[in-house]
Amino acid sequence: MSSGAPARWGPHQPESGGRQLLQHTNGLPNYTEHIGLEDFARIQHKFFHPHDLLTAALAHPAEFAPGAKWKYSNTNYLLAGMLIEKVTERPVQEQITERVIRKAGLRHTSWPQPGDRTVPEPHARGYARSSLENGKVVDATRMAPSWGGAAGQLISTPSDLATFARLLLDGKLLAPGQPAEMRKTVDAPIMPGWRYGLGVLRIPLSCGGAYWGHGDDIDGYETRGGATDDGPLRRPGGHRTPRNLQRRGEEREGSHVRDGHRVLQLIRPRGHLVRPAMAGTQYGHRRASAFRACPERPSHPIRSGRGGRARRG
Repeated sequence: MSSGAPARWGPHQPESGGRQLLQHTNGLPNYTEHIGLEDFARIQHKFFHPHDLLTAALAHPAEFAPGAKWKYSNTNYLLAGMLIEKVTERPVQEQITERVIRKAGLRHTSWPQPGDRTVPEPHARGYARSSLENGKVVDATRMAPSWGGAAGQLISTPSDLATFARLLLDGKLLAPGQPAEMRKTVDAPIMPGWRYGLGVLRIPLSCGGAYWGHGDDIDGYETRGGATDDGPLRRPGGHRTPRNLQRRGEEREGSHVRDGHRVLQLIRPRGHLVRPAMAGTQYGHRRASAFRACPERPSHPIRSGRGGRARRG
């Protein structure tokens, strides 16, 4: 298994394969723990090359033997992007755009060009702590997202994310046989009952069943989304809300039945845009929460979307 990346794979060569890569069972260290993200002010406008991110990860020993257990690592998605480039001999952003974004008809989803630190209008503003030490809150709207790489460098909207989740589960974006492989899961001890397939989480619902999806954080923004097997489940969450800040009394969860499908909704104060990830950056740093979507629960309509952009993260 070769990505054209540095040859030093530690104990992961050659046992670590594609399934372990997408399922986070190979023990690769997480590069986001080793590039100074705790000091946001220092890295806010810094450009990271994917190979620099990989080097930061592989400077540290494996956390466990391949296949021994599960632990989320953004390094896996970084390497997945490098493998795409090795196989296709084309940039990963081009391949994602052609094979996913255009194929799914995601009109408000894009991969930022190198050096781009902006979000297309209209968008809300995001805020983050300057560093974990001083606690000063700064505007994180304009930032260099390159450290997210193939693990989380997309701009999108809640409606596009819902469309993507539905098409993915319906098998419209995968070759025959691949949806079944994607749904083969291992235990993911983030929350009770959570399991991880190939690049996707299976999360139990309080009223029975489960939904498939993924979440992600980047400084200033959160994203949570997914779908049930029998209909769309949408959580346009993290609408440009500060990471690492205590915010109370601003979330209300509810659901209702729309066209026979279960829909999860989230209420937050104004600020309608999120930063969705292709996969999920910084899973270890976000606050996990149980998601609920039961038809019998009261409905809380959401006032968001409507063409507003969502940033990766």
